[in-house]
Amino acid sequence: MDIATAGSRIKPLDRYTNNLVAQARELLSSRAPTTAPEAVAYLRALGQLTSELVDQLIAAHLVSPPVSEQDVLSAFAPPAPALSPC
Repeated sequence: MDIATAGSRIKPLDRYTNNLVAQARELLSSRAPTTAPEAVAYLRALGQLTSELVDQLIAAHLVSPPVSEQDVLSAFAPPAPALSPC
């Protein structure tokens, strides 16, 4: 799932969470780091945003600790389509 989909899914939460998504979107769309220090700074920033976003998902009761990557993706997943009777 991409960050835009995730952002639209959590939009009802709050401004802080939406700001985190905007920061992550900006970071992910920036040019790729080309030096080791840039890469370290990039990964730290992305890790911090991810950590804060997971904290917000937990606070909104969209996921429960301990949180796995699958839990976060499930929180943003669109509802499953209804199965039609055969």
